[in-house]
Amino acid sequence: MLRLDRAISRLALGLALGSTALSAGACRSERPEREGVATEKLLVTRVASAPALSEPLPRANADRAVTWGEAYFVRARRPELAWAGQFEGRIEQRTGLVELVRTATDAPRFAFDADFLEADVPTAAWLCPRMALGRSVSASECADRLRRTVATESTLLAYVPCWQPDCPIAELEAGVVHGSTVPALSEVRVVALDERPIVLAWSHWIRSRQWTGESLVVMRLAPPLERVGEISLSETDARDPNGVVYFLGRLEILADGLRVTGRRSVRDRISNRELSGADVDERFGLGADGKLEKR
Repeated sequence: MLRLDRAISRLALGLALGSTALSAGACRSERPEREGVATEKLLVTRVASAPALSEPLPRANADRAVTWGEAYFVRARRPELAWAGQFEGRIEQRTGLVELVRTATDAPRFAFDADFLEADVPTAAWLCPRMALGRSVSASECADRLRRTVATESTLLAYVPCWQPDCPIAELEAGVVHGSTVPALSEVRVVALDERPIVLAWSHWIRSRQWTGESLVVMRLAPPLERVGEISLSETDARDPNGVVYFLGRLEILADGLRVTGRRSVRDRISNRELSGADVDERFGLGADGKLEKR
């Protein structure tokens, strides 16, 4: 397993940038440049996944989440909340101080303070000029939309969600930014797969007006990021006049790999009646060569 707390507290912020700074406060303030890198105080999720609420209500279902390594701006603190509700298919109970946090692109969410550490994170103003932005994202768009995620004790990921074919993603390791791109990138997560840190990137694709879908691009920290496989998460294929192919998968991140379940079916264009179909239950892990393989 990844050592979550240790990775955040040492981070690229410590090993790659020259020092580590964690404190009990949660106010956002830009730091002076240290080792040539400008940083700011952000909250970083210290657990794999934790409940987040649209409203801080005692019985609200956790319709959102904060995930390992994601860096958040703090908007406000709320008094202690006693909460019980559904999260990831189970009932959870939590009591504690609540933070109102947000990323550069998502709506604010309420999450428990105990699920975060405060860390000095490189600023968008420092990262964006060093990333390979390509033609799809301008420097100003990068500054406004950049998201940052702790990957390992010495690595930080930075990316800009977009709907273009070359959305920028970069790996900061040992003080050096290594740039790459992912098509129509919406989200990035770092998980432990076969006890190795792996980057999951959600990519939406359009191959034609009648053929669209979503894939999970699996990458290994090298640097630079190395693509080791791709998993289909959804697909709509209406190219055949005799029927439309539909697939909507559900991803589970398990201790021993990735699991995708769902149903792939062919449906009548007019009535939407299923003409044929098959349930999907696929598991994936890393092979000896580090590539993604179906198990």
